Amino acid sequence: MTRITKPGRSEEDMNPNGILFEVTKASEGGYDAQAVGHCIFTQGEDQDGLETMVQDAVRCHFAGGDVPDTIRLHYVEDEAISI
Repeated sequence: MTRITKPGRSEEDMNPNGILFEVTKASEGGYDAQAVGHCIFTQGEDQDGLETMVQDAVRCHFAGGDVPDTIRLHYVEDEAISI
């Protein structure tokens, strides 16, 4: 079973046979997730839905091969400040 780790986990908890997704809030609502180093993109309406969609996308992408043990989600938030 593939597990999803979230921010706050130590590096020791993360298997080197993993995949990283950068997650951003979608302009139309929900979340977008793009794998780093792989052509995998998916969306979810909320965080739980996104986790399910990411797991499905990874299983689909690696259907005939070596499925990563760990999926890491890195939530990216842009913030603009004025000078």
